Amino acid sequence: MSFSGDTRRRFTVAVQKLEFEKIIDRVARFASSEPGRDHAHRLSPSTDPSLIRTELQSVSEAKELLIAEGSFPLDGIKNIASALRKTLIDNQV
Repeated sequence: MSFSGDTRRRFTVAVQKLEFEKIIDRVARFASSEPGRDHAHRLSPSTDPSLIRTELQSVSEAKELLIAEGSFPLDGIKNIASALRKTLIDNQV
């Protein structure tokens, strides 16, 4: 995000007042995998209206799915990052 100095300051103050880091820590605790927790900790607020609309639509769709189908079966998710790294070809661009 590129802000002017005053806008950046107000944004920073708002993020602090909303205790965004505490919210992210709480969200991360609900993640069922380490990659999910890592992803949660990389989240940041957006000021892009288009991105916000898209994300809100995704959340609405997930909520509707949860209401209609019940919980998602996430207990079998495994971190396969190390296995994927082993598949990399040396000197591949």
